[in-house]
Amino acid sequence: MMVILMLNPDNRQLYLQALKPPLNYKLEYGIGTTYTLDLTTLLIVPLALVNFSAGEDKDIFNDRIAVTEALQRAANKLTVFSQQGRITIPKNINLLYSYLEDIVIEVQPAGGKGVFHPKIWVLKFLNNEGQVRNRLVILSRNITFDKSWDSILVLEGETSATIIDKNKPLSDFISYLPRIAVANLNEAHKEKIVNLADEIMNVKFQAPEDFEDDLQFYPLGIEGYNEFIYPDNYEQSLMISPFISSNLLNRFKGNKNILISRDDQIQEVYDTIKDKFTNIYVMDSLIESIGSDIDIDAEKNNYQIDTEVRSGLHTKLFLFEKGNEASLWVGSANATNAAYNNNIEFMVRLQGRKNKIGIDNFLGDKIDENSFASLLMDYRHWESNQPDEIEIFTQRLEEIRELILGLKLELQVLKEYEEDVYTLKIIAAKKINIDNNIIYGFCWPITRKEAVYKVRIDKLFTEGEILFRSLSLETLTSFLAFSLKIKTDDH
Repeated sequence: MMVILMLNPDNRQLYLQALKPPLNYKLEYGIGTTYTLDLTTLLIVPLALVNFSAGEDKDIFNDRIAVTEALQRAANKLTVFSQQGRITIPKNINLLYSYLEDIVIEVQPAGGKGVFHPKIWVLKFLNNEGQVRNRLVILSRNITFDKSWDSILVLEGETSATIIDKNKPLSDFISYLPRIAVANLNEAHKEKIVNLADEIMNVKFQAPEDFEDDLQFYPLGIEGYNEFIYPDNYEQSLMISPFISSNLLNRFKGNKNILISRDDQIQEVYDTIKDKFTNIYVMDSLIESIGSDIDIDAEKNNYQIDTEVRSGLHTKLFLFEKGNEASLWVGSANATNAAYNNNIEFMVRLQGRKNKIGIDNFLGDKIDENSFASLLMDYRHWESNQPDEIEIFTQRLEEIRELILGLKLELQVLKEYEEDVYTLKIIAAKKINIDNNIIYGFCWPITRKEAVYKVRIDKLFTEGEILFRSLSLETLTSFLAFSLKIKTDDH
């Protein structure tokens, strides 16, 4: 059992360690949730869950037989729910991706509003004596090995003879997931998810050291859970959120508030929130990570992309003090309207004494190079009326992405005349009009080289289908990569 409030961008092993089974236990079943999904990361995660010794990333797939056996053991023990259309294109071809096809379930929130944004693992372990151990991992990090500062909370639990009423929000969240799946789940998936949701009601999760035994779970955006979860009678607060909106921040009623966010986000809302905060910080540009994880404020259609000027901050953390008590919320929700009005999110609240878990303890002394405060700089406001062309182009591409998802694509496998040679056919349920002189794109199976197998997706828009010919049985896959480009005046 542990709580790690800040996860260093370069420390992947802490993430993997949080998933490894306890000594003498094996994974029985688990579910994960994520907004963006990196398939290479998802290959590594099951290996950690079945106690496969991964070693260095560059060496992990050298022993192909051992890795294949480990993935086969994990394949029927995992279900990962991911936002539809947010699986990143792998950098390398690997036929092992086929083992992930039955694990990944794409989802879309009901009504098409907002996005699926929670980042948790719910894991059940079993030993040879039939004893059960449960683990709940709450992250701000997606299932990617991105370069960003994140938070992680790991809670261990054992089965109780009585119902734990405080677990009902967690149970309801697990039960809700199959309802938003884009495609129908098979009965095996459904049964395991229903059983896990039922069993979690009897799990007594233990609070980490220095925290009281008063855990509260907050799923947001699912049926029955839409309240604003934060207190309005606090004396001081610390809010860490990479994405912010002024309307949400102004819902907080305290006068002594500290905000830590990204420079570009603060710049956008500064005039409307500056009087709400006594201190506003950004991370020191010298320690910011480059190429951090993609995130989204769905309400503003503010799609963030990887650039060298982006902050590596990805943690979502809210800390409130009143008297001698402190309460801490960690999880996936940014300080935006979208997080609390449109998205599906998951947060956890912990409580403790201010002298143990309060703001001063969290920030530490700025002169201490190991403190979080030493990573921060005062925000300096600057005036700019220049439109962000990159953001404009990115938003247009995201609109096209949504159009493609709306095509409701269907895959068909056709046998060719040669033995063990196949054609993969993509069929769109409807056609759309796009100016191919401005926006164009390619598609290819991720098990084949892009340069050889990619085809223009124009026909998918105009004729409703495209074909990939001469595929072997081993390279047939339901994971298809889409690459979109937009032409500008420069190129």
